[in-house]
Amino acid sequence: VPYKAIYFNSTLDDWQVTSLITIDEIVTIMNADPALFVSIEGHTDNTGKEPANDLLAEKRAKRLQDNLVSKGIALSRLNYIGYGSKKPVVLNDTREHRQLNRRVEVRFYKK
Repeated sequence: VPYKAIYFNSTLDDWQVTSLITIDEIVTIMNADPALFVSIEGHTDNTGKEPANDLLAEKRAKRLQDNLVSKGIALSRLNYIGYGSKKPVVLNDTREHRQLNRRVEVRFYKK
C-alpha cells in the first residue's frame, strides 16, 4: 500500500506545490527510522504515447529520489521505477481522473 502520492502537472516532471508537505513528511519518517527503505514508483495518465509516458514516469520518480537525497536521505535507501500509464488508480476518463494518475507513489519497506 503506498504511503501517499505526489502529484504532477500534465506532461511535466514538476510536482504540484501541495506535494511539498508530503515530501517533508517522507523525510521525517525516513529520518525517524534508519531501517526504512523507499520504493518510488512513477506514473502518468494516458495522454501521449506510451514510450514517452514511460520516460516521464521514470523522470518523475528519479526527481523525487534526487530531492530526498538532497534532503539527507542516503541513496542506498531509495530505489525508483517508472510505470508510465500502465497502473492507473482511476480511469483516465475525465480531467480530474487523469490528474490523479499523474503521480509518484512512495512505499516504505524494511529489508
